[in-house]
Amino acid sequence: MAIAAGAVISAADILAGLVVADDWTTFTTSPAGSGAYRKVGHFVEVSFETTASVSEAGVATIFTLPTGYQPGRMVTLAASGGVDGDREANGQIDTAGVISVRNNYSSATVVQGYALFVAA
Repeated sequence: MAIAAGAVISAADILAGLVVADDWTTFTTSPAGSGAYRKVGHFVEVSFETTASVSEAGVATIFTLPTGYQPGRMVTLAASGGVDGDREANGQIDTAGVISVRNNYSSATVVQGYALFVAA
């Protein structure tokens, strides 16, 4: 389903587009870990989790999304740290598709992140 910029769409249209199985492209994160991304119409969904720690107050470049999957402006992603996701972290995806995360916790920890945005 194609969605025109500025068009009004229903929640059902969005859900119908997101309920597509086995269309994820996987990647290895830096530091070590894994993630995946996919594109449904104009929407890009990305998720990742590191298995290696990001240093205290450190910023890690997780992955760079390929052309066609990059946002037209910087996107803030939902991020957390710790195995249970109970530690502070924040992140972003810039217009070049670079996914970066900052560990805001007082010691090194693994990080997770998620974003859903419209591709440029």
